[in-house]
Amino acid sequence: MRLTCCLFLLSGCAAFSAWAQAFDAQARIELRPEVVVQQRQVLLGDVANVYTNDLATIQRLVALPLGQAPRTGEDATVQREAIARWVRVRLGMGAEQLAWRGAAETHLRTLAQEVPAATIERAGRLALGQWLAERSTRYEVEALGPSRDVTLPAGKLELSARPLALNGEPTSRMVVWLDAHVDGVFAKSIPVSFAVQAYRDAWVAAAPVAEGASLTPGLVEKREVDIQHRGIAAMPATNSAFAPGLRTTRALKAGEALTTHNAAPAPAVARGDWVNMHLKSGGVDLDERAQVLQDGQLGQVVKVKSAAGPAPVAARVVAPGHVEALL
Repeated sequence: MRLTCCLFLLSGCAAFSAWAQAFDAQARIELRPEVVVQQRQVLLGDVANVYTNDLATIQRLVALPLGQAPRTGEDATVQREAIARWVRVRLGMGAEQLAWRGAAETHLRTLAQEVPAATIERAGRLALGQWLAERSTRYEVEALGPSRDVTLPAGKLELSARPLALNGEPTSRMVVWLDAHVDGVFAKSIPVSFAVQAYRDAWVAAAPVAEGASLTPGLVEKREVDIQHRGIAAMPATNSAFAPGLRTTRALKAGEALTTHNAAPAPAVARGDWVNMHLKSGGVDLDERAQVLQDGQLGQVVKVKSAAGPAPVAARVVAPGHVEALL
């Protein structure tokens, strides 16, 4: 009986001592066993209930950062002992000032949302379609991915496509990058791949054409072609009639589309042409015939050889068939 009483008294003393310590402590912290985190930074006030009569103390405790929240779709566990050490290091509050209650550890998980693959594909298809519509008369796209839903933080979702190359040309496979923002904060970049077929009306050689030939309406015809021919996207769109002014930079086969790789604007003066050369020296103006030794566009300086002169001279192209000697 005496032993039982002693044990009872000891137990009672221990309980009283713990109660007295909690009463004398500056604050009481009750750790929650499980918490759903909705922001990137985890604070002590997110994982525990803090009780104290001092407003400044409770403000310091609940606002104490514990670290980054686990990534979306992942969990994390934080130990009470680790939090206690962190409070002591950051706030200088030791065991005599705090009474810890509740769970020995807190399980953290991040609130998330599943974005359907179809939603992501639709956003990528829209952006690619707008880009292709400016460069083709007809196109077909087939999504190659993503094949699975994407996990993102919970909140208001906004998907925005990164701009595609302004001067780019369609290819058989294209990737659209989507930036996902949740509540205005960047969350993830998502690539969406597509198989692409794009077409437009273009001018093609009606028959074989030699290199250096000036292209006229009789040498070309309009036809729908695959826009993936290199250089075709940069060519002017077709009109009802072919506008002369191009010449071939290499020989063309029948049915071959005109591109920036096989045709270019004809020069204002071409090598071998005879042009009118104006020469001005002091108060004397002279005009004579000269042969052009290299192609040149308006404003460019080319070498020409006067019919009467022994050596080539530099001349500026001022108009088709006209140059002005530089002295």
